[in-house]
Amino acid sequence: MQFRAMGRLDGKRDQKTIYIVVYRHPVDAHFSLRSHVKNMKDPGLMKAMVPDDIQEGFQRFLDGTLTNTGLDDFTISSIIHHYQQARAREKKGNVHFFHYADLSQDLSGQISLLADIMKFDPTPGILDALMETNTFANMRKVVETSET
Repeated sequence: MQFRAMGRLDGKRDQKTIYIVVYRHPVDAHFSLRSHVKNMKDPGLMKAMVPDDIQEGFQRFLDGTLTNTGLDDFTISSIIHHYQQARAREKKGNVHFFHYADLSQDLSGQISLLADIMKFDPTPGILDALMETNTFANMRKVVETSET
């Protein structure tokens, strides 16, 4: 079994592969990316996606057009496009959706659902370890202590 978690379904797709799509409110995603880029040691090309001026950056997010560059333009147009592309493939049965808010509010239930999709039956100890490792507080701690 192959498993892929990705934001884009624009490439070669395989019916045997399980695709996991995690989505969230686009405005929330925009401001989260701003924070992420700000915290990067070297944001490179991503810096242009989130100008220092919040209004300018948000306007870029709202007005930016979808391009075919192969890059994520990180505009509302690109988010809507990716979401629609994933929803169009959902009926094939190998594309599964998770909402960021559900992961925040019911991590145990969402991990159990993901395990069911993957046909994986974790023991209670494994489930507890997955829960602890995947809390947002723990992931933030890992990032903060990371050297990269």
